[in-house]
Amino acid sequence: MKKLFAFLLSVLLLCGVVTPVFAADDVPAGYTPIRTAEDLNNIRNDLNGKYILMNDIDLSEFGNWSPIGSLQSPFRGTLIGNLHAVRSMRIGITDTIATPNVGLFAVVAGATVAGVQLETLSISVDDPRYSSIAVGGIAGILSQSSIRNCSASGTISVVGGRGLFVGGIGGWSSAFLPKEGGEVMLADCRNHCKITVVGHCNEPPVISYGDEYLFNHTQVGGILGGHEKAEILRCTNDSALSVQPLYDAAVGGIAGVAAVVQDCRSIGAVEIGSVPANGACCLGGIAGQAAELQSCVQTATLSGTNGVVCGALLGRISGKAEPQLKGCYYLGSQTPIGENPNNIKTKAAERTEKELSQRRKLRGLDFKAVWMMENNQPRLIDPQVLPEAVTVAVDATKALSTALIEGKTANEQVAVIDSNGTVTGISQGETTAALISANGEFKTVTITVKPAQKRTLWMILVSWISGLFEMFKNLF
Repeated sequence: MKKLFAFLLSVLLLCGVVTPVFAADDVPAGYTPIRTAEDLNNIRNDLNGKYILMNDIDLSEFGNWSPIGSLQSPFRGTLIGNLHAVRSMRIGITDTIATPNVGLFAVVAGATVAGVQLETLSISVDDPRYSSIAVGGIAGILSQSSIRNCSASGTISVVGGRGLFVGGIGGWSSAFLPKEGGEVMLADCRNHCKITVVGHCNEPPVISYGDEYLFNHTQVGGILGGHEKAEILRCTNDSALSVQPLYDAAVGGIAGVAAVVQDCRSIGAVEIGSVPANGACCLGGIAGQAAELQSCVQTATLSGTNGVVCGALLGRISGKAEPQLKGCYYLGSQTPIGENPNNIKTKAAERTEKELSQRRKLRGLDFKAVWMMENNQPRLIDPQVLPEAVTVAVDATKALSTALIEGKTANEQVAVIDSNGTVTGISQGETTAALISANGEFKTVTITVKPAQKRTLWMILVSWISGLFEMFKNLF
């Protein structure tokens, strides 16, 4: 009977009646599968490895999570979330000398983390004695790393001394990793965590590393606490931030401090409490301090007591360079830059709720690939997923919905694919490609290559009309 079934199945496959399905637990070559809480915890045993989540991970029975890595031994590998969730991660810290850097990872350096969704996260750090605490859902400290399509929901509460660096996704970039270069990119990330930060100054810093400003300065953001070389793209914060600073502080809906913030949206309320007489605090709807803001939208409620420099988009200019604010929009009557002594002109505009519902009032936002309208408000398009199948003609190309971390066709005589996710047809036939997208998704895609098709005058005309239609749609 089994032989007969196998024979019939083979016939059906050959005839194309049944399509072969790859097993759900197929693992890409070179990657270690993560299926359990213990597997996730074991990442700390090889900090240079490549890992991929094969299902959702529940940490509710795991106990207090110990952040992976350290300044001396950071995580330098790759973690692909495969669009799965890590649920109920609980971190409780009362001794920040022993654990100063807090998150799923304590420190990442030269690492890639993509497609990891943290749900029902609970981080509580309570140690007002000491300074320099870095807290983020994915990582406390980041250096020369890429964090893409990650999210965090839950609560983050930090009570500490001076120098508190807190963000929903990442905390801070360490000056103690000079060989790493420092640059960080966070793209397509979302924060849904309520963040509360309280600083105390009852005692001076117990530990000093020779940089008094660094360890007095608190930096808090919905996505990232602070990183002067950070590039933050297409990120959203929709939860409240409340900060009671100790001394100086830079607080923003997206980042406390960053280099570039582009195509980001902040809608969660941001608040700075009372400020010491000798303190200098700045609050921005998008960033406390930054060098460049482009195509951002801010509709959050901003609240700062006396002594807080508050700007609808940017609190204070970062460094000596003039800030670049282009194509940004905000709801409210505050000035776009809180502290603007040189009266620098910006390409940013206040909008009413009605105007925010009209595309023609939001020129500069890319409504074709990045932004969309939902409930009469602009919001970011969700990161694209890989297709199940792709059809392309010989000598033609077709772009996938996302760039790739890894990917190669099984038969390059039929088709090839590059790191940008562009498929090129080589010869007629069919092949497959095991792909890991930049958004952290793993999928085996079927690629069919058809004979080359000559372009007729009618096809050229249709393409031209379609282009005009898209142009006018973006205008209105």
